[in-house]
Amino acid sequence: HAGGVDLRFPHHDNEMAQSEAYLGRPQWTNYWFHAGHLSIAGLKMSKSLKNFITIRQAMVVHSARQLRLMFLMQQWDKGMNYSDQAIEMARAEERKFKHFLGRLKFQQRRATANGQAGERERNLSEAVKASDAAIGAALRDNFNTAKAIEVLSKLVSESYGLLDESTTASLAPVQEAAELLERILGTFGVEGLSPKRDKEAALSAALDAFSNLRQQVRQLAKAKSVSETDVKAAVSGAGSSISKAKADGLTDCAAAFEAFCKDIHECLRSDAKRLAAELLQRCDDVRDRDFVALGVRLEDRAEDFLWMFDDPQVMMRELKEQADKKVMAERAKLANKLSLKQQELQAAIKAAVRPEDFFRTGPDAGKYSAFDTSGLPTKLASGEEVSKSLAKALTKTHSKQSKDFEKIQKQAGANGIDAFLEHLRKEVQDLEATVNQQ
Repeated sequence: HAGGVDLRFPHHDNEMAQSEAYLGRPQWTNYWFHAGHLSIAGLKMSKSLKNFITIRQAMVVHSARQLRLMFLMQQWDKGMNYSDQAIEMARAEERKFKHFLGRLKFQQRRATANGQAGERERNLSEAVKASDAAIGAALRDNFNTAKAIEVLSKLVSESYGLLDESTTASLAPVQEAAELLERILGTFGVEGLSPKRDKEAALSAALDAFSNLRQQVRQLAKAKSVSETDVKAAVSGAGSSISKAKADGLTDCAAAFEAFCKDIHECLRSDAKRLAAELLQRCDDVRDRDFVALGVRLEDRAEDFLWMFDDPQVMMRELKEQADKKVMAERAKLANKLSLKQQELQAAIKAAVRPEDFFRTGPDAGKYSAFDTSGLPTKLASGEEVSKSLAKALTKTHSKQSKDFEKIQKQAGANGIDAFLEHLRKEVQDLEATVNQQ
């Protein structure tokens, strides 16, 4: 019998008493499951607190897989928390698992993934067996799914060591780790981490050819001097792959591949100074637009690349989030620039006051009734003589003002202080206008 932890007493005790009395047996239920409360950002979810969120509402911004992972990463019989931090942790694990499976599949297709097994491989195989046992023990210990996810995450991290050395390592134990990962997560209902596609073999061959050409163009564009001859030769060799993609019925992939080749030829007609930048931009468009539309995640690495199938909607959402973050960063940068410029203007306005007028105007106006020839106060507004301690402090302030005034005179130059201040005001106004337009 199951229910929330708040039903343990007296509700479930009452159910036991009534049911056992009615049925005439000493034990009505063998097992009780009392789930912890769900909190929203640390507060118990409640209609009265107006922090009630339905599954349907949550799935507008998060996938079912992300929500499952978020709950799996918390103990079922303790209080569970739905928050930005909790969902971001789940998304991070999801990205990690998806990337691991996608990268393994990518490297298994490449001829370099044929190393010989050695101590590294044996260690990882042992780690897979130990992880399997640890997960079994965790699930038998009060269904500790959080521990199971932790074990899988650690195993994936260990497996990356062999993936990073795929030219010399055997990927067989990495495949064992992947199989354990998919088996356990599949049991938990976390599926689709390694998406399948129709005509996957043919599509993978076409995408390999497409991404290899793009990599060639990128490398040529990064050279000190772009060789148009080499770029043309690379593009001309793609014709057979495009034709094969068309023959296999891969219409969208073939169209994107062909459009890329045509655009590269167009780039070669550009000014030599802009050629490299235009080639690199078109290569970026393949990653951020063409492959996304095809449901493919393309990642550029230091000297290489990799790609894997993924959900186009997820990738478009990620690109939007990245763009939004960039806009927010630009806004913050501009706001900070405005703040600094405003401070500079205020400091300049203060520095522009002549030392002999400093205590006669501004915030000190009216405090003093007599001054010496340099502008230092000698008497208070009441007529009393300025004390020695106050005179010392005023002298120090006056000296600083004299230095600041000399400095701003040098900054202003021949145009004078008034023109300098007006220029600063104009800069502040322009920045304010830009900030307000955003």
